Amino acid sequence: MNKTKFLEGLKEALQGELSAAELNNQLLYYERYIDEELRKGRTEKDIFDELGAPRLIARTIIETKGNKIFYDADYYEEKEKKVDQKRKKKSQFEFRMNGMLALIIGIVAIFLVISVIFSLVSVLAPILIPIFLVILIISFFQKRR
Repeated sequence: MNKTKFLEGLKEALQGELSAAELNNQLLYYERYIDEELRKGRTEKDIFDELGAPRLIARTIIETKGNKIFYDADYYEEKEKKVDQKRKKKSQFEFRMNGMLALIIGIVAIFLVISVIFSLVSVLAPILIPIFLVILIISFFQKRR
């Protein structure tokens, strides 16, 4: 059995027994329940083995119709909103952490570039300064001639 067949079987068994709104609530509840369980990593087979036959579920729903039906689609809407809010907060936190990490890496990279430049200058300065002075002196005397 798969999700579509399960929901079709449930709809067929509940048709005419519940109002359209109640029927849609029940179908929505089970659809969301199945989706949530699949997200948790469970297989369809495990989920449907646990739930049982759609006709038996329908019978239970019909028998408890006079009572407050415990399959409340609003419950899952609220739960999904909370999960979405948690995901959003986690995403924002990860974005901030990634931004901070990028900033730190950027600062370290700039520091390394500056260090390499100063290292090269300090190594080459003892060689380049005398050469520069010799060139300066030569050009000075050439202009005087």
